[in-house]
Amino acid sequence: MRLKILLASAILLQSVVTAAAIGPGGLMHNFKTSPSARFLSGEASTLAPFAHVVFCLKVPDECKATAGPEEVELDGSKLKELASVNDEVNAEIIPKIMPGLETWSISPTYGSCHDYAVTKRHRLLAAGWPIRALRIAIAMTPEGIGHAILVVKTSAGDLVLDNRSSRILPWKQTDLQWIKIESAEDPQKWLSLRGRYAST
Repeated sequence: MRLKILLASAILLQSVVTAAAIGPGGLMHNFKTSPSARFLSGEASTLAPFAHVVFCLKVPDECKATAGPEEVELDGSKLKELASVNDEVNAEIIPKIMPGLETWSISPTYGSCHDYAVTKRHRLLAAGWPIRALRIAIAMTPEGIGHAILVVKTSAGDLVLDNRSSRILPWKQTDLQWIKIESAEDPQKWLSLRGRYAST
């Protein structure tokens, strides 16, 4: 498992470095010249998912509005930590659509996409990552299914931790259609992404 994490981290970091060296069409060039290509940014307020409201009432420490950095400087160590958390949580929670009213839970035995997202966020918060850089987002899969993921704001752009994959990708390289995202200033406030972004 440790070797797998190290290899995944090396490959992702290599792709960022390689893209930076490609030149005018490179990923990092585009990020530098076009902030909208690097980060997801919602403008209009929208309703929070009801299950998220209930989640914040149950575990308010996970939903505090705090000061601090909104962006993490991405290096090999941070990338390794992201890959480790992503792989561990993806392996630990057994995927299962739970009948009845949707609830969001940290580290359940069985869970849905939102449980993976809040668990990854919880692990990174416990490791000292700033809450403002860790936002839950709601998107639509190519199959038309609503999907929750964790978006991590880094110096290389917004990276997506998804329970469907061990790959950590920049948001534009996913297959998702974006709907809404938590505000960095206050996790209990949500911003609409609908119509502003489409995956390429």
